[in-house]
Amino acid sequence: MECNIMLIYCHGVVQSGKTAMLIEEYEKNENKRRLTLKSDISYRFNPKIESRNGSSISCQPFSVCRKMDFSDFDFIFVDEAQFLDEKDVFFLKEISDRENIIVFCSGITSNHKLERFDGSKALFQLSNIDIHVKKLCTCGRSAVVNWRVYKKRNEQSDNYMPICYVCYSKKKFK
Repeated sequence: MECNIMLIYCHGVVQSGKTAMLIEEYEKNENKRRLTLKSDISYRFNPKIESRNGSSISCQPFSVCRKMDFSDFDFIFVDEAQFLDEKDVFFLKEISDRENIIVFCSGITSNHKLERFDGSKALFQLSNIDIHVKKLCTCGRSAVVNWRVYKKRNEQSDNYMPICYVCYSKKKFK
């Protein structure tokens, strides 16, 4: 008996292409019944799943899925999954297993202080497939840190850039 039930976690640093990969998987499965979600905290700022490459898809906030009938779906796609809490990830795993739905989550692993997000921790623990999307630092090494570049006066939020640990150490401890 073939088992297609799975929870997939696609992760990497900022600007690594995680969301682009999620959207690509969404589009590859256009003939399937799909649900797209985004963590509530991220949905407040942008009610779409958007990649830096310009592609985007509409979505709903994660909180709406608590009251849904999942028998209508083959796939669930969740962006910004690092902001889910542990119980949300256990809920997704239960839905995946019980309803035979493939759940594809994407998100970053840790914050700018290298602290793992609760959603990321739970996804590493429960995912059947772990996809690490790599990004290079400007020095050529593999980026592992989301370096916080503080906002300028006219910007709404801080920006982040992917850097390796060597560059992070130089910046942090200078």
